[in-house]
Amino acid sequence: MNKHILTLATVLTLIFFGGGCDYNEDNFEGLQHGTVATDIKRFDYTLTDADYTAIANNSTNKSIASAAGASNVLQAVGTNKYFATKEDAATYIPAYLAATYPVLDNNSSVSVSYTYALDLPENVAAMNAMKEIKNLDYTKVWGEGSAIEYLTPATESKLPDALPTDGLEAGDYVAVTYQYAGTEPTAGGSGSGSGSRTVKPELTSVLGTAALNDAVEVTGYISALSKQGPILTDQGGSVLLYGNNATSHLKLCEIIKVSGTIAQYNNGFQIDAGKATIEQTGQSETVTYPTPTELDGADMDEILETYYNEYHYAQFVKVKGTIAISGSYYNFNVAGAENATGSFYGITDEIKGKIENGKEATLYGYFTSVSKQSGAPKFVNIIVTHVDEAPADVEPVTVATEDRYAVYTWDGSKFTATDNAVLQPSDYTAMGQQHGNITDPDQDIYLPQFLAANYPYGKADDVKYVSYLRYKDKTASWATDEYVFDGMKWVKRSYLETRADQFRKSNNAWKIDPTLELNFLTDGTDEFKAFCQYCANWVYDNIDVVLGAPARDKAGEILSTDKITVNGENPAGTYFVSSYGNNEWFAGSYAYYGEMNWRSDQAKASYENARAKIKEAGLDLNINVPLEGDITGSDIVTAMQKNAAVVFQNVLHYMYPEVTTDNYAKVVINVYNYFSKSEDGVERGIYSYTFEVVENKTGEFKYVEDSFSFLN
Repeated sequence: MNKHILTLATVLTLIFFGGGCDYNEDNFEGLQHGTVATDIKRFDYTLTDADYTAIANNSTNKSIASAAGASNVLQAVGTNKYFATKEDAATYIPAYLAATYPVLDNNSSVSVSYTYALDLPENVAAMNAMKEIKNLDYTKVWGEGSAIEYLTPATESKLPDALPTDGLEAGDYVAVTYQYAGTEPTAGGSGSGSGSRTVKPELTSVLGTAALNDAVEVTGYISALSKQGPILTDQGGSVLLYGNNATSHLKLCEIIKVSGTIAQYNNGFQIDAGKATIEQTGQSETVTYPTPTELDGADMDEILETYYNEYHYAQFVKVKGTIAISGSYYNFNVAGAENATGSFYGITDEIKGKIENGKEATLYGYFTSVSKQSGAPKFVNIIVTHVDEAPADVEPVTVATEDRYAVYTWDGSKFTATDNAVLQPSDYTAMGQQHGNITDPDQDIYLPQFLAANYPYGKADDVKYVSYLRYKDKTASWATDEYVFDGMKWVKRSYLETRADQFRKSNNAWKIDPTLELNFLTDGTDEFKAFCQYCANWVYDNIDVVLGAPARDKAGEILSTDKITVNGENPAGTYFVSSYGNNEWFAGSYAYYGEMNWRSDQAKASYENARAKIKEAGLDLNINVPLEGDITGSDIVTAMQKNAAVVFQNVLHYMYPEVTTDNYAKVVINVYNYFSKSEDGVERGIYSYTFEVVENKTGEFKYVEDSFSFLN
């Protein structure tokens, strides 16, 4: 796509359309009156990173993408901050405009500047829309019943077996985060790990006795996991370690040291993980669940009545109930309970997979708190650990593990490893990145260095795809850049282009409208003055000089706002350009005031002189007035209006020399005429001309016959 800079900014304004006049229909063939409208805005806008995120999250766009099987493409818009194609921009920008500007009236238009990928290879587009997989089923590698959740040198090749396929389509790429240990586990399901081990720390007996607001130091182990945070257990009791963001890295059985404060939520004790200090010891403890307290319906109701009398630590319970799932709400009803409803607190995906709506199940887990509904106690919150099976001891896996990353592609039946260069956690550390990712746009600095160090023997034209975690717009997500070796260094190949498309609201819906509008809707603006001077320059070079006027000082320089001079002096003003050098009567553009001025009495001498010269010299020059007989005021006004179409068409060529039909289909120029004269029938107000962009040409425009109209 040709990159171009519009040399004249469009005017940001409101247009008020009104009635027309009989003069136009009588004297200008094809003239159409404007229609009545209310509040119409036209402006330019450039999408920000936040806008791309909003476009990807727009519910209407999600429905459109889902129906087209392109949900990953839409998701990539929010991640990459560009569109894969300009067609995607035309598809997804309208819903964003509808949500952002809900009150704009029909016929409002916005010229939206955005970034899109030009000729982006299909595989690169797919890599930049790849899904992230973190939840692996390691039992597919180690066998059912195994508690080992990592891969080893002997099993790393089996990684594809552990990957879920839900939601994947043929051709999708996935970025996989998996746990890896350099040491094989022992027969008992645990291993010595890599490196030396410290002595296992002694567990405290703090929990169960510490009171509200007590500052505590707890050494305990993780006995249950939930999306609200894990349960922390020491020799004295158990408490919710609230805050999944601060605890999502913790594992079942892991021993940790926590320094924090005993707080409460809904009278259930908890420690706010976000305000606590958590130290991982690298050690584990076997989780032995206590004998559960069994709850029936009466017990559930009693909890509602008495629970708020004091504060409570987490209690391991057993209860039988009927599962009730509604949207994102997971509850259960217990027979005999008149008021109480059980709630799966912070339910994990693992537990979701073990329950079914409407089915009865026996649940085990930690009762943590009671929630209210309409001000009254209602929900008994339980972090469920087991469904329909008595809890068994969970043996720790003590092998030291680390995160590793890999990129695979799915062909519809199997995963295949790519040969992408995938940055690992150690690479980010080596680059001096503190958070396990690269802050955009620093990847353009570090990735060439990474490739030079890891692929030093590249051959000219070798291609390498580099996949990495990029931090952009406050989010870390996977991205892939393509690099080519030029014989000496690795060079990034960019497919991104910037373009501007106009979107118009019609019938209460936004859609792409490849129309460029130049709105000169009032007199005196700098933009209108500049445009009028461009017109005067063109008229002098292409009309007056043909009639015999001497060449001006800046002959051929149409886009100049300097008034016309000849040898440093004002022009003679013999023909159409005035002696002031900034107004002309061929089309009626008046640069001094910044307006159109279709004034027949002022223009008459110019037309009389011009037609006399045409007849005398036998010139082939059409000025749209009769060459014989009297010239009426109406003749002159009509001639200026028709000649304006010729002048505007040619001036557009200079203003937009690189525009093609890839940019716009047509250009509309709305101009304000200041002078009105009743005997000539000309009205003061706004007039419109339409020009089509000539197909297969660059910077060429053609007036659309009969498009001239009076708007207001």
